Amino acid sequence: MRAWWPALPPFAALLAALAAPALLGAGWEAALRAGALVCLLHGTAALLLPGAARPALATRLTGAAGFALLAAGAGLPLLPAAPRGVDLACLLPGAMLLAAAAARAGAEARRLAAEAESLRSRLARREGDVQAQAERIRRLDLLDPATGLLNRRGFSLALEAALGECAEEEEPLALLLVGLEEPLATNPATTEGRRARLVGRALQQAVRGSDQAGRWGASLLALLLPRCEDARPAIERLRRGLSETGIPDEEPRIAGIHVGARGPWPDGETLLAAARAALDAARRAPAGAEPPVWPVDWGLASLENARRRPAGAGTAS
Repeated sequence: MRAWWPALPPFAALLAALAAPALLGAGWEAALRAGALVCLLHGTAALLLPGAARPALATRLTGAAGFALLAAGAGLPLLPAAPRGVDLACLLPGAMLLAAAAARAGAEARRLAAEAESLRSRLARREGDVQAQAERIRRLDLLDPATGLLNRRGFSLALEAALGECAEEEEPLALLLVGLEEPLATNPATTEGRRARLVGRALQQAVRGSDQAGRWGASLLALLLPRCEDARPAIERLRRGLSETGIPDEEPRIAGIHVGARGPWPDGETLLAAARAALDAARRAPAGAEPPVWPVDWGLASLENARRRPAGAGTAS
């Protein structure tokens, strides 16, 4: 309801009183009756129409008094002994009472609408807070507290999602594993926790925005590089970042698997196993050797050869 709408009936009555003698040749009686009719219509719309907000008791009593006076102004002249002018004496105060009641009803409707809007805003904010808290809990459930990287569960979910997307879009993908000599702390509050945070930050800075870094074990880290044609730049960034944390260049062993745009596309568990086989090969290689990033066919063939190896033949550490 507009702010000026409740004031319309008194103004209409006044304009009718001023315009009636000039336009219609009528007197003040016709003008007052016209104004009363406008107030009656507006009051009916404000107070009685279905769907309108229920006014307060004082507003309803004021409106009832206005309706009663208007009814008296319309009915008393029909009585044989009714004095002249009694209808005008009822119409004028009835119209004003009804206009005042309509104005009060409009003010109450605006107040209720403002309160409803405020309540909706509070509910929306609270819903946003709840969603943010749920997102925070979800992220905490998927993050390693010591390094700030994805934990084992979070990285597994990210790997399966990236495999599905890259296979559908025929985009390449690389999976790198980083083996450290010393295990990282699991409690971020300890002195060793600072080293874990530095290592986690180094991994996060070495990857692109679409890449994912995670902690797979106590001394095993993982990088997921969707849509990656060549993993060597990421390996160089990773080596530089880890060296800044105090880890010697020759200490971390890095290896992985590269899946071309046309696959084949194994599941996440199989791809991780192939990457572990590549990392085992990197650990057996001399220090300073080029990090092996096997094509996925090589990794799958290595796993197949390991399955066929006779019992007791030994496995690479």
